[in-house]
Formats: sequence, structure tokens, C-alpha cells
Amino acid sequence: MKAPTKEDLDKILKENSTLGKFGFNNGIEDEINFLDFDFSVGYMYHNFIRKNKYSNNSLNSYSIKHIVENCYKDGYIPNGAVIAAGIYLKIPYKKDGYNAIFRLEDPTCQD
Repeated sequence: MKAPTKEDLDKILKENSTLGKFGFNNGIEDEINFLDFDFSVGYMYHNFIRKNKYSNNSLNSYSIKHIVENCYKDGYIPNGAVIAAGIYLKIPYKKDGYNAIFRLEDPTCQD
């Protein structure tokens, strides 16, 4: 995986004009911090299991945010950083209010 850059984040935000720090269409236009985005990309790339396009398994970006936060030294990851990371990783998703539903499975929930 190519390490993300600030330009990658800027491109994602330009192509997804309703995405902000706290998710889609939330009316708050705070910017997504690059370090939050970068950490989310790395964590999601290395720790989640991608599901094929026919799978019914999925995770909500807000749930992913809380999983990622458990390993983040600063302790807080905004929902928008997780959504941008999933888009960067080209993980299939659909918008769901402020959130995104990603076709991912959390490996910590495996039997």
C-alpha cells in the first residue's frame, strides 16, 4: 500500500464535498486532520478483513471510529477521518446519514 499524503486527503475531500470532520452532511465544516486520516488508513489496512461485494457483513464508520480510537495515542479519531480512510483504501461503501457503511469485518469479532 502506498502511504497516503495530504494531497490524497485533499482530493478525497474535493470529490466528496459533503464530507467533513464528523461525517457526511453534518453542517460542521471542520477540516479532517491529516494525522487522524493517516492513522485510520494504516489501522484499517492492517486490521480489518475486506468482504467481497456479495457479502452482507458490514461495519458502520462510527463503529470503526471507536475501534481505531482504542489504538490511537491521541485517543480521538473523528468519523470523517475513518470515512476518508475507507474511501482512500477503495473499500466499497454506502452513505448512511452522517456515516458510511463499509464492507468490512472486524477480525476481533471472529469465532
